[in-house]
Amino acid sequence: MQWHWKKSGLLAALILFNFLFVMTACSSSRISYRELNRQLALARAEKQAEIDRMKKEMASLRSIAAERDGLRVKLESVERRAEECRAERSRLENRLREMERERAKWERTRKAAREAAARARAIEEEKKRIEKRLENLIGRRQLGVDVTELGVRITVRDAILFRSGSAELRGSAWDVLREVAGALAQSQAKEIRIVGHTDSIPIRTPQFPSNWELSVARALAVLHSLSRNFGIPQEKMVSIGYGPYRPIADNGTEEGRRKNRRVEIYLIPEGEASSPGAGG
Repeated sequence: MQWHWKKSGLLAALILFNFLFVMTACSSSRISYRELNRQLALARAEKQAEIDRMKKEMASLRSIAAERDGLRVKLESVERRAEECRAERSRLENRLREMERERAKWERTRKAAREAAARARAIEEEKKRIEKRLENLIGRRQLGVDVTELGVRITVRDAILFRSGSAELRGSAWDVLREVAGALAQSQAKEIRIVGHTDSIPIRTPQFPSNWELSVARALAVLHSLSRNFGIPQEKMVSIGYGPYRPIADNGTEEGRRKNRRVEIYLIPEGEASSPGAGG
């Protein structure tokens, strides 16, 4: 009986111990659960904060990307404008160069026009001086004076200077050439060009195989007389012969042939092109 009570007491003590252990364990579990919930809530808050921060960063990045795209568009626009400006600058520079060329050309043209006008005035004044100096010969129709594109021209009839078919100056040529030399000595011409012409009737002699040789010989005869007898510098003179190939009248008539047989003396001013002579 006593053992029975001991056994009952031991069992009661064991039950009480188990109850206390379970209660203690439950209490500990409740504490761990609360702590877990607290840590979970804290972790959620941290993650949410990180998510919010990342959202802000993403928004900032999107804003930066949008700004970058806007800047890229602006940059492309600026580059296009810069290219347009470069093209416009190149066009303006080309136009400026063209205008400079046009201006230089205009200046040359204006200068040439002024020089041509000055030459024309000088030639006309020289023509008047020569006409005054030779007015007696002009009045007797022994020679004529006019203006050509080369300058003043003195035209002398060949019958006054030469016999038919000859290149030897006649005695009557002396007075004419003396007056002509006086006019030439006062001239400022750069070149004195003496040109012989014949009519179309052919000449065939040992001395002159053709009219060409005759025209050259007559021009040379006048050149040498002006130089040797009247002091006109040889270096200023040139002689040319054209034979029958530069007629001024119809060679089919006696009057025309008479006009074509002539010696021309050109007073060529500075600036006009010179031509090589056929002799002298």
